[in-house]
Amino acid sequence: MSPHSSNVGVIYWFRNDLRLHDQPALHSAIELAAKLQTWLLPVYIHDEALDAQTPWGFARTSTSRKAWTQMAVQDLDQQLIALNSQLLQLKGKPVEILEALSHHFQAPWIVCEDIAAPYEQAHIQQLKDAQLKVQTVWQSTLMRLADLPFDVRNVPDQFTTFRQLVERPTMHVKNPLPVISAMPALPDVSGLKTPLITPIQATGSSPTQAISIDPRSAFPWGLAGFKGGETSALAHLAHYCSNKLPVLNCFGVITFVGCI
Repeated sequence: MSPHSSNVGVIYWFRNDLRLHDQPALHSAIELAAKLQTWLLPVYIHDEALDAQTPWGFARTSTSRKAWTQMAVQDLDQQLIALNSQLLQLKGKPVEILEALSHHFQAPWIVCEDIAAPYEQAHIQQLKDAQLKVQTVWQSTLMRLADLPFDVRNVPDQFTTFRQLVERPTMHVKNPLPVISAMPALPDVSGLKTPLITPIQATGSSPTQAISIDPRSAFPWGLAGFKGGETSALAHLAHYCSNKLPVLNCFGVITFVGCI
């Protein structure tokens, strides 16, 4: 695929949203790329800060979590490859890497999900302070903020009050967005030659090989049905919903019998 070198491009920065189903932020990035008639580059940054220790002396991210995340990243990459795209995996400081990418690609748009947490919000503010073009999309709640029967700044303090408001017949919840079935063209990344841009090379090894599995663990690491990633998660959900334990209430929300 030839890059659209004459147009401002779009970088989609995957953060915690390692999926293609019901993906409002990625849909927005694809729509922006189509509007600009340009390319879209999917990027995932392995944040080196997650390898550091906390001030209290323990690892910020466990080996198990790293392995689970890497499985999800690999699954996402395979899904993108099937759509004639690919996930550019980089390791380092997210803000520095995105600044370098922005410079290399001559100020593209950076689109990503909005995350309501101080560390993640600081990244977005730093990108804006560096005059990068950033578009964030909120997608971390079951219900869209615009669908709520009250302003998001006035969410009830008590769950019962919240539940009663959203269970009213006048409350309409939109269907999830369809899975991404096509991706814009990729740009040419062969010219990325900066110390900040260090692609992660696929080794072919399983992320679980780095895990020392405790025999007391109840989690079946390594079994086919227990992998990180959207594909395995959807298969597990479909299998679970094929029995009669979960039921759908009148709002289309899954209720788990025995948990209510």
